[in-house]
Amino acid sequence: MMVVEPEDLCPRPNLVRQGWMDLCGQWGFAFDDGDAGLAARWYAGHEAFDRTSTVPYPPESELSGVHAPQPRRVVWYRREFDTAAPPPGYRFVVHFGAVDYAASVWVNG
Repeated sequence: MMVVEPEDLCPRPNLVRQGWMDLCGQWGFAFDDGDAGLAARWYAGHEAFDRTSTVPYPPESELSGVHAPQPRRVVWYRREFDTAAPPPGYRFVVHFGAVDYAASVWVNG
């Protein structure tokens, strides 16, 4: 049996740093074909997220668990996670490596 350390899971091992967190995995997911989510404040609740998608796979992929090959203009993802506040002089950075066009991101509401 092989033991895999968290730092071994980084896609670029030469860029591994202490405090790095991979957010790949299960995310709440919803299609927003009517582009109503912003006005309905989907970012503030769980109700609209009626599916689960496995990130980093796109919703068109079978591996995502969504497997909806038709193009959609607006989709939403939701994920909760805990992290410690960064020490003084440091900051918390979230990097999205696969945004197709544009993304709006809400943190803590």
